[in-house]
This record gives sequence, structure tokens and C-alpha cells, in this order.
Amino acid sequence: MEKTILLTGASSGIGNSIAKILAQKDFFVYAIVRKVEDKKAFENFDNIKVFLADITKEEDITKLKQEIYSQNNKITGIINNAGVAFTSINEYPEIDDLKAQFEINTFAPLRIVKEFLPLMDEGKIINISSVSSNVVYPFISPYCASKKALDIFFQALDIELNNPKIKIVSIKPSVVQTPIWQKSYMKAQQRFEKLPFNIREKYSKRFKKLLEKSEANIKHGLKPEEVAKLVLKILNSQKPKSSYCIGFGSYIGVFINKLSPELQIKIAKILSK
Repeated sequence: MEKTILLTGASSGIGNSIAKILAQKDFFVYAIVRKVEDKKAFENFDNIKVFLADITKEEDITKLKQEIYSQNNKITGIINNAGVAFTSINEYPEIDDLKAQFEINTFAPLRIVKEFLPLMDEGKIINISSVSSNVVYPFISPYCASKKALDIFFQALDIELNNPKIKIVSIKPSVVQTPIWQKSYMKAQQRFEKLPFNIREKYSKRFKKLLEKSEANIKHGLKPEEVAKLVLKILNSQKPKSSYCIGFGSYIGVFINKLSPELQIKIAKILSK
């Protein structure tokens, strides 16, 4: 069977690395990007077909479905990689931002699977989740919650399908050196400056410290290629696990998740000081 993969979020970072490493290993990749200029990165790859689409828009998904169905009646894998990270002061939440976070990280993968699962007789659905789905981090709860919801929805899908030929896998990396975080921090600063003065005054020191610690962590984070290699390993595996950790922080997250809620919150408070 030809190894044909549908990949979201191929513009940069993890998705870009996944597309290239799969193409080099004789997979055919339908790579979804949002901007015309993002196509240039794949010009030298005959087995990468790039599509422009905003996967949060129903009309774009419908158009994408029509184009791919016209070219291929079978795929062997779906990789839900596209994602963003929003911050939030939960005492003063921006509800529209929370909705946007879930639209991209949670609902879009569900839409993709709804439309393209009929093309899979067998194969793998791989979600790029996060260590954040296992732990509580202050000020980035929208991201944590969206990844946790992603995992829960697809765990349920696995149970409901009850199809041993289709394996659903969650990858939970620790911090990765990817543009998602730089973009997130820039927008976080902009959002924070728009908050009422009393809210900014109350959270300013802790919020600033969190961003500084996070930026420092990114410099020592995983390279996108490391996650891409794990994706390749999973796609080639006959019996992959349902969940994979990658990076030291990811294993710590699993350990913390096994503790009581009280201990989880205590640890989160200590780490955020």
C-alpha cells in the first residue's frame, strides 16, 4: 500500500520537519499550510503536495476534501500538528481568545478526522499533543486545556471505532524550539497591556517571570527534527503505543499527572514563583 499522509501545520517547526523527513523516506505527503510563501520550503520535493487552507474554517476543509478526494481515494495516515498557544489571566479571561485556542488545537483535528477518516481502511492518526496536557501551568491554561481535550476526544474515538487496523497515537513533547512560542509571547505581551490596570498590577511580576522562564526553556528545548523522527518511527511501527513522551519534561509531566490534584497544584504554585 502506498504510504500517503495528510499533515496539518506544515508551515514551520515540527510540521515542516515532519513533511521533509517523511518525503525523504518515500512517503507521499499532503501538507497543509496557511500562506502562499510557505509553499517555497517544499519546492524540491516531488512527493509533497502543498495545500493552502485555514483548518478552522469549514469552507476550507470542504475545499481541501474535494481536492484530495479527486486525487486519491486512500490515505494511510493523518497527522494533526497545527497548533497555537494563547495565554490567559483567568480572573479576567478573554473568551474569544479561549474559543480561538480550542478551534485550532482541538476542534480542527476533529473536523479533519471527520472528513478524511473515510479514506482510511488502515493506518495511523497521530496527534501532536503536549506535556501541557498532563500538568497545570499558570497563565497558559488555554493551551493546556485544549491539548487535554484533544487527547480525551481522540481516546474516546479510539474506543468508539474499536478498529485494530486504525491506531490513534498522542505524542506529548516537552518544550520544542518552534515559532509557536515566540508568536505566543509577543501576543501575550500585547494582550497583557490591554488588561485593566488593577489586573496588570496584580499579576505583572509573575506573568513577566513566567515569560522569561519559558523563553529560557525554549533555548534548551527539543529540536523539531527529534519529534519528526519519532513520528516516522510510529508510522513504521506495527504496534505503536497509544501515547509517547519525548523530552525530559514530558516524563516529569506524566509523573506529576499521577499525583493527587492537591499535590499537582502545590507543585505548580512552587514552580511559578
